[in-house]
Amino acid sequence: MEKQNTEPLRRSNAPVIIILTVIIAAGLVYKLLSRTDVPPDIRQDTEQAKLAVGPELADTVDMRMPDGSVYEGSIIARSRTPHGYGVMVSPGGVTYEGDWQYGALPYGKRTSDTAVYTGKFDDQLRYHGFGIIDYSRQFVESQAGGGVAEAEIIRRYAGNWSHDIKQGIGRAYMADGSQQFGKFLEGKFQKAEETQYAVSDRVYGIDLSHHNRKIDWDNLALYCDAKGRVFHQTPAKRKYMQPVSFVYMKATEGGNHVDTTYAVRAREADMHGIAKGAYHFLRLASPIEDQVRNFIETVNWQPGDMPPALDVEMPGELRRHGVDGVFKWLEAVEKELGVRPIIYTGDNIRTKYLSKDPRFKNYECWIARYNPAGPQSGDWQIWQMSDKGKGLGHSGQIDLNIFGGNHEDFNNYRRDVALRQ
Repeated sequence: MEKQNTEPLRRSNAPVIIILTVIIAAGLVYKLLSRTDVPPDIRQDTEQAKLAVGPELADTVDMRMPDGSVYEGSIIARSRTPHGYGVMVSPGGVTYEGDWQYGALPYGKRTSDTAVYTGKFDDQLRYHGFGIIDYSRQFVESQAGGGVAEAEIIRRYAGNWSHDIKQGIGRAYMADGSQQFGKFLEGKFQKAEETQYAVSDRVYGIDLSHHNRKIDWDNLALYCDAKGRVFHQTPAKRKYMQPVSFVYMKATEGGNHVDTTYAVRAREADMHGIAKGAYHFLRLASPIEDQVRNFIETVNWQPGDMPPALDVEMPGELRRHGVDGVFKWLEAVEKELGVRPIIYTGDNIRTKYLSKDPRFKNYECWIARYNPAGPQSGDWQIWQMSDKGKGLGHSGQIDLNIFGGNHEDFNNYRRDVALRQ
């Protein structure tokens, strides 16, 4: 009889035991998650997941801010805090546009009667960090009308700012066509003593791939001597600098490889006013159609960019497969993008495999030759002069290139690159 009474009692306690077990387990889990010694990667993933969700948003129109500004765009729900894309117009008619973050505008566009600025801001909407400003024609003319010499009037500035003041590495384009590049201090250009060159006389560039380490785009510069000639190594006196006017970036290789750094660096080049170009590393053993597709789907060529480049530097593949694949890629990419590519190669490959084939006579060359004398043939558009360049804004060594012309030639080249037949 006692045994019969015991079994029902056990069955009646089972739900209680299960509930207690769940409560204890939940407590242990909560305690575990509350511990400070949880592996950082797990804690970081959790925090990033929370941030990725973000606040609840709503849209607003003609929302008046405490200072009298009017805002239209995305805000945090049930608040007056701009968050997400929006446009704010100040009482004085100045427009701020971009992706707001909790009431601040880290990066965006400011438009007024005197200038258009695109770049970074501080929490008071002052220029701070890297930004590009274009002054209006009316502003430039008013400066000239006030007796300021054109050589002293800045019509465009691409560089660093500190709370609305030009500060740090920057490049100024003057009203008379000249340029200034180097360090600005409290809004004034600090010209190095004994400078014997004009920035606009030479046009230097670099090329990058995932092999290059982190690039500090805000402070990118190349060391040069007093005559403006860029050094292959770090000079004893880091006194003179040249700007990076263009950058080629590896986009693709073969039929399916995409360089992991290309997309981000292409955006950075645009944001810093540096003419960008993309190149494809040719693999002749891989189907050309796949390589064309890989490149076309990866890059986004726009007017003002450098022409797309085909990297042809594998003599062993050329011996085995010939040059038909080279021409097929060039022809197909030109048809797809509407712009004629340029060929990157060395003197020996051009002489042995390309120069004697009439199919390549209309293609310009970007020649790699690490000799002060330059390419053996004078027929080149870009010369890769060194793979051991030094400067500001990057670690290690970097490929150095020079364009075959001055700054005016360079601007014309970029303007007409899609028009050449």
